[in-house]
Amino acid sequence: MLTRAGETMVSRIAGSQLRATDLPELITTSFAEYETLARRLATEDRQLLSLRQRLAANRHSHALFDMARYARDFEDAMEAIWVERGTLS
Repeated sequence: MLTRAGETMVSRIAGSQLRATDLPELITTSFAEYETLARRLATEDRQLLSLRQRLAANRHSHALFDMARYARDFEDAMEAIWVERGTLS
């Protein structure tokens, strides 16, 4: 994933995901920078392979890929809301 930082929710989500996977170099700040990086990744196989390898390695150690943890955290958040609203004691 390659993104350009901006004001939209989509661009913020993409940037957050890239930071969470330790790939912040895929976040650009302008259309020109985005285009330059996209062309480089499309033509420089080594750099793209390096990024893919880092992403694959990060899948085992970064919270973004830990679905069991996400489910537990989401469940805890829903329960906290339930308790806060006074519907669960």
